[in-house]
Amino acid sequence: QQHIQEKVPSIHCIQTFTFQSLQEIEAAIRDGKLHYPFIQKPNKGSKGEGVELIEDEAILHRVAKDINRQVYQNFIKNSGDYRALILGGRMLGAIKRTAKDGGFLNNISKGGKSETVTDPKTLSKLRRIGTAVASAFKLTLCGVDIIHDEVSGEYFFLEVNTVPQWKGFQEATGINVADEII
Repeated sequence: QQHIQEKVPSIHCIQTFTFQSLQEIEAAIRDGKLHYPFIQKPNKGSKGEGVELIEDEAILHRVAKDINRQVYQNFIKNSGDYRALILGGRMLGAIKRTAKDGGFLNNISKGGKSETVTDPKTLSKLRRIGTAVASAFKLTLCGVDIIHDEVSGEYFFLEVNTVPQWKGFQEATGINVADEII
């Protein structure tokens, strides 16, 4: 998030916090920097593993472990997120991933559903963000995850995946990613 804020200030980024203790998290909540619900996720992870939605103090006390190995972000109200697959400076396509019923993780590996994005206006926004992020990180192949805030209407850079899984993308879009890479 910080790298993109510095390199591409026109892209909306999610304020991301790191803490060393539960007391620091509680202070951030008291100070209004972090508010319920918020996300706790490993600072190095994949496929939604270890991601927690913290909705209240009881959940915080139950799941706050290895705090110095986690990042914290305020939850963004959404109806799914987007994966823009970038190869060689161009967007191959984009999918929208939607959480399974009752879930909050949009990851396909966590039971989320995917559909290809066809709306030209949305594709334009995803292309602009995805290619800028790939360029800022100097990546030839990556998946750029983007989330649409239903409250503000803004699109936010969520994360970049340097080893993107593309099975769900390929199934939804019909694009043969291996052929495109070759």
